[in-house]
Amino acid sequence: MPGNTSLNFLRLLEMRLATAVWRLGFARTIFQARQMVSHCHVLVNGRLVNISSFQLKVGDVVEVRDRPASRRIARDNHFEGARVPAYMEPDVTQFRGKIIALPEREDFPNFFQEQQVVEYYAR
Repeated sequence: MPGNTSLNFLRLLEMRLATAVWRLGFARTIFQARQMVSHCHVLVNGRLVNISSFQLKVGDVVEVRDRPASRRIARDNHFEGARVPAYMEPDVTQFRGKIIALPEREDFPNFFQEQQVVEYYAR
């Protein structure tokens, strides 16, 4: 990938399906998001995906399945009030969100320390 290596690496991490489920507010933690994906509660572009490391692309639509159990999980996590990053476009009424751009440095959370993440994965 051309460009800044550390930014590209962080984008790869940020564009994982489990991360998108967490950022859209369907899960309270990244661990719960991973479990939602592996338990088949999430669709990507209308297709069931149960691999939490699935790489999303710009234009992909992530949604909670139209089942009472799946929708209840998202509702219990108060996804309606989630702070969704600028590179995602949420659709609260349909339990979905769309990736509209690649994440930039300012889209990462404040507690996020880029250098430490790169060093950790560089081992």
